Amino acid sequence: MDEAERRLLENIRRYDYHIVVVGAADTPSPFAHTVGLFHRFHHPEIVVVGLGEDRLVDILTHVAEEVRGGERFEAKKTYDDVLEAHDCTFRRVAARHFATHLARALWYYDGFPFPALQLVWPDADGRYPWQSRVVRGLKQLQPVLER
Repeated sequence: MDEAERRLLENIRRYDYHIVVVGAADTPSPFAHTVGLFHRFHHPEIVVVGLGEDRLVDILTHVAEEVRGGERFEAKKTYDDVLEAHDCTFRRVAARHFATHLARALWYYDGFPFPALQLVWPDADGRYPWQSRVVRGLKQLQPVLER
């Protein structure tokens, strides 16, 4: 095990989950995901794409703490209390995206199938990447991992 894997295991042991950030230096669209929510709470792991690293961590920490408190997030449902200024929704992450967007979770679960949801955030006008007239560039910044 390397240091990152040891830290992941320690954080799950101590805090019930771990957050992995893949920053702008490593990908054109930064993203982060949880590890441990499925193991500890039988809740899908969560991925967020296209925001700054600090914001990614803040959002995932909030969501993970809500899950720890008993909240269950569901695909295709809108939530108005997750992000500060906007609603958000969740979409199921297709298995073909796991290797790129949930690599550490794949390592942790060692091949055991687990579910994952992507938290999808809207543009300033409340439009999601799949909607018409969405702000230019949002589809590239925040690819939807459902397909």
